[in-house]
Amino acid sequence: MKMSPSFALPVVAFITGLGMSFVLPVMGLFLIEGLSVQPMYVGLYTIAMTISGIVVSQFLGHRTDRGMNAKKIFLVATSALVFATFIYANANAFWQVLLVGILLMGIASAAQPQLFTIIRWYADRQGKAAVSINSKMRSLMSAAWIVGPPIAFLLVDAFGFQASFLVATVLAVIVLIFGYVALPDLNAQPSNTKDSATPEHAQNTPVRKPVYSAALWLMSVAMAFGFLANSLYITAIPLYLVNETELPGYTAGILMGLTAGLEIPFMLMVGRWSARFGKIKLLLIAATSGAIFYTATLCVTTFWSLIAIQVFNGIYFGIFAGLGITIIQDLMPGQTGTASALYSNLLKTGSVIGTSLTGIIAQVLTFKAVFVGALIAILCMIILMLVYRRRQNQEYF
Repeated sequence: MKMSPSFALPVVAFITGLGMSFVLPVMGLFLIEGLSVQPMYVGLYTIAMTISGIVVSQFLGHRTDRGMNAKKIFLVATSALVFATFIYANANAFWQVLLVGILLMGIASAAQPQLFTIIRWYADRQGKAAVSINSKMRSLMSAAWIVGPPIAFLLVDAFGFQASFLVATVLAVIVLIFGYVALPDLNAQPSNTKDSATPEHAQNTPVRKPVYSAALWLMSVAMAFGFLANSLYITAIPLYLVNETELPGYTAGILMGLTAGLEIPFMLMVGRWSARFGKIKLLLIAATSGAIFYTATLCVTTFWSLIAIQVFNGIYFGIFAGLGITIIQDLMPGQTGTASALYSNLLKTGSVIGTSLTGIIAQVLTFKAVFVGALIAILCMIILMLVYRRRQNQEYF
């Protein structure tokens, strides 16, 4: 059965995002409310799962660049997700969740970077601008998060955590079948010069930078802080609403779904705006919007005020998520698999630190205090981006 990659890739991206939207938002609540563990155990689980995922996905990304088939790796990773979510649905002890997180979710975490590797290879070989196609695929994942988290929290309220995890299992099976039938078989090949220069001058400068340049390290740390800020908020907001406000539990799902919807138009505009303003300047604008959002979370408490400030979160993460992977791939020309894995691992690193800090801060202070940490993280990102831009303008890179 033959399908066009231009049709298959968006479908796989959407369903992949939808499946994860039934797992990630409720995991912290599942551990604390479902398994009755202390907040610090959320950090323990996340650290163990993330370290496993970082090692596995970076290794597989490197192997992909050396000729291993990205589609086969994606299918293996998706199979691991099928088993992991099914076991989560039937788990009744923390050690079970921890074991699955290390052994299966570590492998499953390779699915997204392998998918983005396939997407970048396809864009290059079709002569399409990578920033545009990457941002469109990320927008589809965000579209999935419009409906996923609200339904997930409603399922948890009505039927328990098992229902949400089983829906994720079914969706992962659909991805596995559809991916096997429809995803293109692509192998690594030397990339062309288009879109492979430094982020700010990709259109004009064909010169390629060293794979592990100072520019890459500085940009990577800045992005890790951006993901850290988002992780602190995502992890804390459902627990904050349940434990420290009188708002209903499903409010967190509504906020996440709304933000995902707001992200989409900004993701779709990233390609046009980056050509006009430059990638780094656009990323600074996004981070500034994030700083406004995290400041506002410390000041508002009502349902409608929380709804209103989500526009700033949508601007921030819409541009950041739509642009970030292309910047990292541009800084590692000819290493698409490694670059995609690195970007994914930056997300994981920010997430694991964020989740761990959430548990510690909440146990010592309050869940609302976690939002202060998010604000500090986004300010660190802004500072590093300003340093990057100055060094770039002075041609230090």
